[in-house]
Order: sequence, then structure tokens, then C-alpha cells
Amino acid sequence: MNIKRFLAAGTALGLLGLMSAGGLANAQAAGVGTSKASTTILNVDLGDALKLRVGGDDAQSTTDQQIGPSGAYSRLVGIEASSSMLPALNVRIPDPAIESRAPGGPPEASLAGVDFASGIAAVPGVAVPASVATGTIDATLRSLLDGNLAQSSMDAGVSNLGLAGGLVSAERMGSNLATGAAPAQADAARSVDVGAINVLDLGALLNGLGMTLSDLPIETVSALLAELGVPITGIPQGSDLQSYVDFLNAAIDDVQATVDETSQTVTGTVDSTTDQLLGSLALPVPTTESTVDEVMNTVDELQATLAGVITTALNTLDAMTLLRLDGASVGVATKAAQTIEDSAADVTAEVGGITMGGISLPGTDLTAAASQINELVDTVNSTLSGALGTIHPSLGSLVSVSMLDQVESVTADNGYVRSRAGITALTANVTPPAELASVLSAIESATGAGETLQSLGAPVPGFDATMTDLQNTLNSTLGVLANGATVKVADVQSASDYTFTASGPTPVNELPRTGGFPIMAALAAILAIGALGTRRLVVSTNR
Repeated sequence: MNIKRFLAAGTALGLLGLMSAGGLANAQAAGVGTSKASTTILNVDLGDALKLRVGGDDAQSTTDQQIGPSGAYSRLVGIEASSSMLPALNVRIPDPAIESRAPGGPPEASLAGVDFASGIAAVPGVAVPASVATGTIDATLRSLLDGNLAQSSMDAGVSNLGLAGGLVSAERMGSNLATGAAPAQADAARSVDVGAINVLDLGALLNGLGMTLSDLPIETVSALLAELGVPITGIPQGSDLQSYVDFLNAAIDDVQATVDETSQTVTGTVDSTTDQLLGSLALPVPTTESTVDEVMNTVDELQATLAGVITTALNTLDAMTLLRLDGASVGVATKAAQTIEDSAADVTAEVGGITMGGISLPGTDLTAAASQINELVDTVNSTLSGALGTIHPSLGSLVSVSMLDQVESVTADNGYVRSRAGITALTANVTPPAELASVLSAIESATGAGETLQSLGAPVPGFDATMTDLQNTLNSTLGVLANGATVKVADVQSASDYTFTASGPTPVNELPRTGGFPIMAALAAILAIGALGTRRLVVSTNR
């Protein structure tokens, strides 16, 4: 008979369990949420002179009436330019921004091979040179609203990018996003993939400050190349530009000294050092048997060699990227659900190799120890400081770099669970010294490499004039970088919020003692009483 009593009690407990389960399901009723994501693939800020945002996109999915009607959208501007110095540059491509939207708009939109330069130049009455921006963009955007589910997505790519007078250039950049708001959670994911990108072109940087590479004295050019570990074709291994220039000048003087100016005959010989140099250059060594014309031809060849080495050094600097990233990939993901424990904010990032002139450093990612990342950043900054400090000590702090700046948080706020995540792959700040005018004056007062070439009868190289074109476009009397600049690579942000509907129950950690389905509760109570009655019957029968 104990089995009957157990079965009756078990039935009652089972029904009570069903009642409790009904209360839990009600506590996990559908909620509402909003997810937002935004990206700037590349941002260049030259202050009042020029601001550029490339691959700027924003997306949102919401089912929260506090935010607005349920729906989703994804919006993209390929490039956005603004300038206080030349308001005609306040344009964007495309204009209006391409957008997918549901409801109330096209569920899908796309761009194919839109060219930045021709798009900007097509602004009526304005002829803007490609010095502002070059490149093409392709993109596809989608949005969906299906009942209580809202979603948006985007895939975009930028290629052959050149910005701000050649200061920044990139081969390829890709971007994609996804946002969603569903009954159980709101989530968003965002990623940017960057190919090789030249963050700071040396020639454009100096030109933007108000100087040219040819203004630099040979001693400075030599020190800059040595600091950045860049060899020069034509200079013997183990020597530097300044030493080799001194060597050639000494040889020129030695060869010229073999000619007696009074008799206009060759009466002297060169020393052993000059003898070896002439032999390495396959030039005839003057003797007392030589004619004056033969000796002067040797002098001309030495001067041509000297001019050639200086020209090669300047062209090498003109083609040099002061800071280059060999690829970067960053991503963020946010999820807001019923509890903080069920929510998440995650960031992933990887920076490929870093190149500064001829110096290569390994990349890193967020799995590396903070000390390792900090050490890499310190090495980059100290290398840049050492190189730019050779131009002038006051320029040692001209450029500062930070990498993998991030934020992650999941919080509860006013009935919402809020998830936030953001990361910037790299930020480079250009901060000219307050005494920039005196720095430029000091450099210009010295004999520049260009003046040396002119004294040798050689032409000064024609450097990339893109930055000059930009300054002419802006009618700038100072270098357009004189007030500083900031370059940000791959800046992505994501936010997700979730809450229960106003008519639904508030989430709780423990179920209340009352609640559930009244009919089920009454039935359970009846069966519980029946179980007690069964026990009394069993006892009476045994008597």
C-alpha cells in the first residue's frame, strides 16, 4: 500500500512542477531589443583644412518601441569630405548615402565600382583634384523585418585608396556588419579587414609641414636613412651617405690638384685612397702622362657619381613610407539578453607586420600579453622619434602611435541589459611643435641637398606633388599639416540593448511562491488532498 501513497504524492508533485515550469516560461517571455553597429574604415582629420571619412557605415535593428517603430536599416557613405578652408569640399559619395531599409525602403541596395575622385570632381562648379581622394568602392546592403525579428547586414570593399595629398594610401580594405533584434536577444557583429596600408608617407608628411625633401641637408638625409635602416644603391657596404659624399668630394679635390693651373699641365698624382676609389668606379687614374682634358673628364665623372648618389638618396626618401601596416583585422560582437550572464561583449584584433623605412617589426593580436603589445607600441614610437629627430630635435615628438585601443562592457541600466564593444586598429597623431616656424627657418638656412645638386649642375628630382596640389587647392599659405593631423585605421563600434516588453513580467532570479496557471494549481491541490486521504484509508484497512 505504500506504493499507492507514493504514486499519489508523486502525481501531485509532478503537477506542481508543471505549474512551476509554466511560471518559468512566462518569466522568459519575449523581450525587445536594439542593436547598432558603426564603422569607419579609415579616418583622416587635418583639422580645419580637411576631414575625410572612408567607408563610414551605420546599421540598426530594433523591435523596441521606445527607440522607434520596429525595423532595420543599413547605411553607407563611401567617402565623406569636409573643409572649413574650402566649403566646396563638403561633399560625400554617394549622396544621398546608399541605404537598405525594412520596412519603408529597399530591402537591398548596392554600389559597384564607384570612383571617389570622379565623384567629387563631378560636383557642379568645383574641380577637386585627386589629391583629396582616389579609389573605388563596392558594397551590398540588406535589411529585413519578419514579424518580431529585425536584421541588417552589409559587405563593402575599398580598393586603390589614396587620401590627403598622398599622406595615406591602401591597396584594399574590406568591411562587413550584421545586426539583429529577436525575442530572446539583440546582437551585432562588425569586422574590418585591411590589406597593406601606408599610414604616413614621409615626403607628403614633410611637404604638409612646409618643407621638401630637397631642403634637407645631406647630413640630415644621411642620418634619416641610417636611422630607418635604408641602404642606398651605389654606396659601398659599411658606409653611409654622408661618409661617401665626403669621400667623393675629397677625391674630386685630389684629382683636380694634379693639374698645375699656371702651366695647365698634369704635374701631380693622387693618393692611394683616391687611386682605389677611381679603380672601383672604373675611372682612369691621373698620371703626369695624362692630359688636362683627361683629368677634367675624371672630375666630371666623379661629380656625376656624387650627384647620382644624392639623387638616389632623395628619391628613396620620396618613395618611403614612414609607417606601414602589412594588414590588420579587427572585429567586435555584442549580445544583450535576459541577464548579464547570458550577454556578451567581445573584441578580436590582429595587426600584421609593421614597417618603418627599412625596419620591420612583427605584428601582434589581442591574445598577446599587454606588456608585449605595449612593448611593440613603444618600439614604433621610439623608432619614429629617432628618425624624425634627425631632421630637427623639435620634430622628435611629431608623430605618436597607439594600437588596439578597445572597450568592452556589459551592464544593467534602467531595466535594460546593455552590451558595448569597440576597437581601433591603429591611431597615428601628428602634432607639430609650437616653434614649427623656427624649425623650418633653421632647415631652410642650411645648404640643402637640392642646392648641392644644383651646384653640381644636376637637376633636382621631381618629387610626388600630390600634397602640393592639395595645398594649392585649399589656398593654404602654411602646410596643411601645420596644425596637426590624426589618422585612424579600422575603427569599429557595436552596441546591443535588450529588455522585456512593458506588458511582460520582470525577469527574476527566483520564482515567486505564487503564480502559474490557477487550474493546474487547483488540480494539484486536489490530488495532494487525495494523497492524504489514500494514506488514511490504508491505515484503517490495516487495522
